[in-house]
Amino acid sequence: MENTSPEMIIKKLKKKPRLAVLSLICFIIFFIMGVVGIFLFFKEDTFMKIVGGLLMFVGFFFGLIFLILYIVHMSKAKANLSNIDFESLKRELANGFSNYEDKVYLTDNYIISNYISAFAVDYKKIVWVYKLDNMYNYFPIALDLVINLLDGRNVSVPYYGKMIDEICAHNPDVLVGYTNENKKLYNERVIR
Repeated sequence: MENTSPEMIIKKLKKKPRLAVLSLICFIIFFIMGVVGIFLFFKEDTFMKIVGGLLMFVGFFFGLIFLILYIVHMSKAKANLSNIDFESLKRELANGFSNYEDKVYLTDNYIISNYISAFAVDYKKIVWVYKLDNMYNYFPIALDLVINLLDGRNVSVPYYGKMIDEICAHNPDVLVGYTNENKKLYNERVIR
């Protein structure tokens, strides 16, 4: 395990989200491809014009998509971390926490994740949790815990053993499991 001191956890929370960094890298690669396409498009050779045009189109089209993804991921990260008092969170972590493979931390009042999207959520704001099997060609590839919040947002974290029990111990009003009844109750409780 990495260093799991409160200072290191806070430092990880403040870093750019992994998906945003990946989107930015893809944007740069496709943008460079588009620029190369411009240079090839203005060559005398007809074949180079066709290749350049294709590179321009593909490069700038996918570059724009990845730029939009970068902006979306950064705005989500900013929204997730905007209401967090990092000093009180550091004190909370200093009082002790459950560590799930340096991806998810459960304290007395918060569930904290820095896995794909960084966030810290007060247990009182959690309305509904359920496990979600991520499948690829009918094979399970990951098991996530989807956490639906009072404000209508949802976040997900990798699921580990007793996480639902620990969340329910801190907030006994949490709806557990994906059912139509829980979905209906969640929609009644949510504040939008």
